[in-house]
Amino acid sequence: MRKSIVVLLVFYLAFAASSLVAEEGRGSINVNGKIANMDVAGKQITKDSYLQLIRVTPDWSFKMSSDSEGRVTYISDLARTKINAAGIFSLVANGLQPGEYAVAAQLVQYATANAGGPLLLKKGTNDVAVVTVPADLKGELKVDLGDLVIQIR
Repeated sequence: MRKSIVVLLVFYLAFAASSLVAEEGRGSINVNGKIANMDVAGKQITKDSYLQLIRVTPDWSFKMSSDSEGRVTYISDLARTKINAAGIFSLVANGLQPGEYAVAAQLVQYATANAGGPLLLKKGTNDVAVVTVPADLKGELKVDLGDLVIQIR
């Protein structure tokens, strides 16, 4: 009997906790896409390069850093994945606050000092591919960003 009560209590607490997370808009997102210019961008990707989800601030200002080789990174503790040869990626993040997010190509070795930034752009545009996490998100949000480019000049 005591075991049954404990099991029921655990299920109740798990359900209550998941309800609170959903009510606060902290579901999960699954962001997919493909880097369409891997023939060019692939030459700038090193073994240390990766894609990472970053939070977009209202004024588009970001904390950035660079490594000893001068490769730029946005400071983020969100989901990341290695960049594969096909350029296909999937990023899964849980518990995100409502707002806008973008995907950054971190630690990419740009050929010139005036190369583009590490945020992935929608193919054929100069627009950053943005994912919006709504305040009322419940469960999982699947987002296919389609074909994207790493801006290389």
